[in-house]
Amino acid sequence: MRSRFIVVALLGLVGAFLLIDGINALVTGSYFEADGEVDRWLEIFADAPLAPDGITLKILHIVAGLLAMLAAFTIAAGWGAVAWWLGVTASLLVLWFMPWGTLAGAVSILVLSLPGPRLAILGR
Repeated sequence: MRSRFIVVALLGLVGAFLLIDGINALVTGSYFEADGEVDRWLEIFADAPLAPDGITLKILHIVAGLLAMLAAFTIAAGWGAVAWWLGVTASLLVLWFMPWGTLAGAVSILVLSLPGPRLAILGR
């Protein structure tokens, strides 16, 4: 039960932040900043064909946030295999959002892959 709470809390918090940050970026044109600097995750996209200030990345932010929150909800609601697969997918999707998404995604994947929590979430 604690493992389910850990995954729900991590995915829910990161998902909510990604959703809010993505909506903020769409509305205002910029992401939230810490100490006057945008997070390190933008470095990942510096050499990629996706522009950090482009609409595609802002929509990816929102979709990743919604998926993480949906995964948190389905795990909390006990939807079995659907919840487990959504949890793994959302955990992989938020790994790029350094440092908090990387930490939350890695811990969630670890917890979801352990036999006890996996069976509990799958309802077996």
